Amino acid sequence: MHKWSSWVNAMFLLTLIVISNFTILFVNASDSSSGTIIYSSIIIHSNAELKKMAQKMHWPGNGSAIKPYIIEGYNLTPPLGIDGISIQNTSLHFIIRNTTISYAYNPQSDMVAAGIRLENVTNAILENIALRGDEMGIYILRASNITVRNNRFLNDTTGMFVKHSREIEIEKNYVKEGDAFATVWYSNNTTISNNTAYDYKDVGIVSTISKHIKIVGNELGIREKRRIDEASTSGIWLYSSNLMVVKDNKIAGNYTQWHGIWAQNSKNLTIENNSIYSQVLDGIVIVRDPHCIVEKNIVSFNKNAGIWMVDTHLTTVRENKITYNLKKGYLGSLRGYGVLMDDSQNNIIKGNLFAFNGIGIYIGSGKHNLIYNNSFYYNSESGDKFDESKIQSMDDSALNFWNTSKYGNYWQDWASMNDSNGDGIVDKPYPLRSYNNKKVYDYRPLKYSPKSYCIEPTPPRKLRVEIGVGYLNLTWLRPVGNGTSPLIGYRIYRNGVLIATVSPDTLYYNDTSVKNGVEYEYYITAINSYGESAKSNEVRGIPGIPSKPLNLTACGGDGYVYLTWKTPKRVGASPILWYRIYRVYPGILPPGMGWTGTRKLLATVPGTQHYYNDTNVSNGQWYGYAITAVNLAGEGSLSERVVAIPGRIPTPPRNLRVEIKDGYALLTWDAPKDDGGGIQEYRIYCNGKYVDTISNNNLSFEYKLPGPGEYTFYVTAVNFKGESKPSNNIEISYKITPPQPPKNKMTSAPETVSVIVSVGILIVLILAACIGKLRHSKKKYTEKSNK
Repeated sequence: MHKWSSWVNAMFLLTLIVISNFTILFVNASDSSSGTIIYSSIIIHSNAELKKMAQKMHWPGNGSAIKPYIIEGYNLTPPLGIDGISIQNTSLHFIIRNTTISYAYNPQSDMVAAGIRLENVTNAILENIALRGDEMGIYILRASNITVRNNRFLNDTTGMFVKHSREIEIEKNYVKEGDAFATVWYSNNTTISNNTAYDYKDVGIVSTISKHIKIVGNELGIREKRRIDEASTSGIWLYSSNLMVVKDNKIAGNYTQWHGIWAQNSKNLTIENNSIYSQVLDGIVIVRDPHCIVEKNIVSFNKNAGIWMVDTHLTTVRENKITYNLKKGYLGSLRGYGVLMDDSQNNIIKGNLFAFNGIGIYIGSGKHNLIYNNSFYYNSESGDKFDESKIQSMDDSALNFWNTSKYGNYWQDWASMNDSNGDGIVDKPYPLRSYNNKKVYDYRPLKYSPKSYCIEPTPPRKLRVEIGVGYLNLTWLRPVGNGTSPLIGYRIYRNGVLIATVSPDTLYYNDTSVKNGVEYEYYITAINSYGESAKSNEVRGIPGIPSKPLNLTACGGDGYVYLTWKTPKRVGASPILWYRIYRVYPGILPPGMGWTGTRKLLATVPGTQHYYNDTNVSNGQWYGYAITAVNLAGEGSLSERVVAIPGRIPTPPRNLRVEIKDGYALLTWDAPKDDGGGIQEYRIYCNGKYVDTISNNNLSFEYKLPGPGEYTFYVTAVNFKGESKPSNNIEISYKITPPQPPKNKMTSAPETVSVIVSVGILIVLILAACIGKLRHSKKKYTEKSNK
């Protein structure tokens, strides 16, 4: 594996050496069917190389502004780690166009491969280029006077990356998927305009530590529906970027993007005339951004705040339309804000429309903010008449100003109050809510809105359905607010399709074009001359027959399953005559699993009875049940499925026996006489304390005895109903017999002594043999000498 890795790295370095010495690397220089020459990469390092390559490849032009070099008609798939087109250190004019570059990718994490790389380049145009699956589509570094237009980026990890550059124009490009479209770092005088970017995974457009950047007329959005944990971060993300203009952009989140615009640690921003819809949280977020202007934006249908200001000061929010930023929470609670302010001070909020938001403006903390000449319609579910439980804005700080010396704000629910002197100021101040119960008022509430708005009605309320045979009758209550013109009628929708319109004085509709036994869903809207309200609550009905019985429960006992239920929410066109109880199959599925099997009628009981005891069961088996209600029109829909297991707690294990072996107590026993529906496990106890659990197919257990002493054992059996009583108790006494000393009187290291004696005898024998041999040799030597 190591040798293979070393070989790959060596080849990679060799490739770089080759590229550094040749301006173009030929991988497949054959003609395609369309006549386009296919190369792997084009690499140019200087003006001289650009001229030489232009001459060699017959590129038109001479490199001047009037006759730039034209590089076109290529289909490039570069090798791993290599750019598709890389041009560096040039000032000549050139255009790259009508080219496709695919899968420029570098497996080395410290280097990035790009479809097109322009480094230290001026005077270039990139147009009509298709970039597909590249690690980075276009990389522009230390460059200037570059135009990127009418290109297509398809699933590039990053579409464009601009760093340490200036005078860059990015316009009319199309981007789909990838992590981000355009990222600008440490750059200035750059314009990103009229581009379309869809389904990016992280951010549409990014500006970091840059200035004089214009982001204008772009359409950014998430069209594919994703899980919330896969939601994109934001359409536009600005960090430490100054003197920015973000204008005329459309950002649609499809509730799969957290924020429309996020601006942080920036200043002198202008966010103007953008349309921002359907974010998971906020339309515009401004964090520690002083001296900004947020004006003439439409910010609607976001689930947290239209505009969220955090630790921001000296910023003006004016003439924005901030509507329908709300979300229904737990048990119908309402949340969402037109403007949410935290730790912000000395800001101005004026001339805005706040309509149909959870709360119009909520100031959690902050001071010296000035709020005036705004128009508030139907926030906090308020209406045309004042309701102290539905006040439209809140100020927990109580250190802010909700009016100037001349003007306050227009509150639709307060405008009907008296203006006795006709000065356009309601006589009584408008009370704002505060969680701290502080007294906060708009002391100069306006009698008339400072600007003419066309406001639709609030939704009709409390839509209900009455079920009959062959009809469904709808009734509702009037909206709490008619909008800025009188009601002209109500629209009735069935299964999402408009089926009728009735007069404003009619608060019912009888739908006779229905079939018995078929479920229908309805909602209605109110209309005035300016528009249509949001939906009312939705209702469902099945004409004629009852809806499903409620709260079916099943409890298993010894040889039975006991069922109970409650009356259906809708009984239908006549009283319930009886209930039908069904066995559903397969019945062995445990609770929580889906059921797609069959059913069999088990019993029928009167409509006044809400229980049934099924005794045709066997202990330990799963049984599934569902029921229906029946009236004169027929049988209603099936209830939710429930399952139960009949049975009882098992009897104790029998004939417990204990045998002591090698420091262990071996427990054995016989199975219970009655398992109550199936034993699941046995539990072992010693001296009254739980020891261990073993499976139901074992009838023995070895317990290691910790030391001498008295021990008492018993065993219990467990099934799905619970734990049995203890088996018979067995008491044992465990003693350890000490070892007996040897009979030899030598009690100190007898084995050692024996070894020493044996060795000594062996040495004596060896010495004797040696002495004998020496004597024999000496004798022979003496006899030889005498001769």
